[in-house]
Amino acid sequence: MTLITRMAAPFEGRGAVLSKETARQMNELRGFRHRMRNLYRAELDPEPVTARAEQAIALVGMVKADVETFLG
Repeated sequence: MTLITRMAAPFEGRGAVLSKETARQMNELRGFRHRMRNLYRAELDPEPVTARAEQAIALVGMVKADVETFLG
């Protein structure tokens, strides 16, 4: 079980820290990172890299909102 998965699940009297959508997007980015890390000799296509960078920027706001909701 990854940290992302654990943060998206309620645990012993507390709600989830991350929403399911935030966790899904974080896992998507994590998968992209792992694929790209293992293709270190391949030339990167800038379009998917740019799309993931934009997704990561948007995800910062989502994580912040989720944490603020969790903290009340």
